[in-house]
Amino acid sequence: MLLVASIFSCNKEEVKKENKKPEITGTPSSSVIAGEEYMFQPSATDADGDELTFRVSNPPNWVSFNEATGAFTGTPTEADVGTARGITISVTDGVASASLKVFNITVIPSNQPQVEIIIRTEENLHSPDDVTTLINRAVENGITIISVGAKQDEDTSIKSGAAFYNSAIAPIAAGYESFDVLADLIPKAHQAGIKVRAWLPQFHDQVAFDKNAAWQMMKLENGNVVPVSGKEYFVNPLHPDVQAYELSIIEEVLKNYDMDEIVLDWIRFDNYNMDVGDFTRTAYNNQFGYDPITINFATDNAKRTEWNDWREQGLANYFGKVRDLVNAIKPNVKLGVYVLSPEWREVGQNPSLFKDYIDNISPMAYYDDWGYSPDWVYRSGGILSTTYQKVGDVPIMPAFDTDYPLDVFEDIFDALEADYPTVYAISFFEYGEWNESKFNNLKNIRDNLGFPK
Repeated sequence: MLLVASIFSCNKEEVKKENKKPEITGTPSSSVIAGEEYMFQPSATDADGDELTFRVSNPPNWVSFNEATGAFTGTPTEADVGTARGITISVTDGVASASLKVFNITVIPSNQPQVEIIIRTEENLHSPDDVTTLINRAVENGITIISVGAKQDEDTSIKSGAAFYNSAIAPIAAGYESFDVLADLIPKAHQAGIKVRAWLPQFHDQVAFDKNAAWQMMKLENGNVVPVSGKEYFVNPLHPDVQAYELSIIEEVLKNYDMDEIVLDWIRFDNYNMDVGDFTRTAYNNQFGYDPITINFATDNAKRTEWNDWREQGLANYFGKVRDLVNAIKPNVKLGVYVLSPEWREVGQNPSLFKDYIDNISPMAYYDDWGYSPDWVYRSGGILSTTYQKVGDVPIMPAFDTDYPLDVFEDIFDALEADYPTVYAISFFEYGEWNESKFNNLKNIRDNLGFPK
């Protein structure tokens, strides 16, 4: 009886639960331009539901810190230019604590030119050593932004739409199964004070094209409706399932990587005669009462204008969906886009309709690729002029090739500084390898002209 009583007494005792350690996540940006606001908000949870308090060690003197929320904000001045090192943000439940990785913040002078290089991954990055070499060359040449292909943009030996990161949605590009480009490049670039834009081409996507025949972009050609395929493969940017697929990839990148920006590309058609697939034709006919394949796409007429206005709005609505997604997952990540000239109405890109959804816009000012003279870049009616008219005060970062003559760059830079106050950076694109010769082109420009500020 005594033994039974003893056991009964033991079962009645309250057993104090073991305290569980809180968790904290988030990756602060490693740089900020003097005069611009810096914002970082960590996320923290506690399995026990305990009240949490945040702490910071070694913050720069221009930062304000909220111990209740962990918000780490401030606007540095030119006097703060330099690097604050060894910053730690932690959270405690009063018993146990957890910390983020130690980080640094570099304040960049506001008058330092902002210069981007666009990296086609398949041509440049095949190993961690390639990434290290690229970062070192970028630092040596005053590069402050790297736009890196997270998805294949062209149809080569690698299909457009293949991923260069550890994707659970898109197939991983051949040769990259054990090399996650984003995971390797982003921290190295941040350590060097370089911002990273994850370049995500959208509707030029052979992977998606092959995934579902109903997704394929269709065009009217010689009276027949046929897919846009062969040298290039497009999917229908107006199809909700296509949009959902591309949005899922953007979501995956946002959740798993700490880039500074997402930059979109290939949000367009190739001409007036697309898309005329079943979904688009039905949707258009339901709204306007006629089948779009009855439109004379070869001439300027009222029906073609009505059709194009509808397509433009459809693409603009997609930008709104991307903006909502970014805001929901990582609102501090900026959203940009590479665009063709707004004068080319046939591609369905109208920046005035989507300007409120983006943080910056990059008109592709490759004048020689399009068969124009250099002044097309900056003259009235040219690519910068029409873009500026469409987007107003949205920051502009025009993209150029590296091999233009110095006198051409001098004229372009003079026009940027005189006539385009919203140009905040310039970008350089190389279709092939960013080898020593290409970086020497940049060095030649910088040493002889300086990059525009």
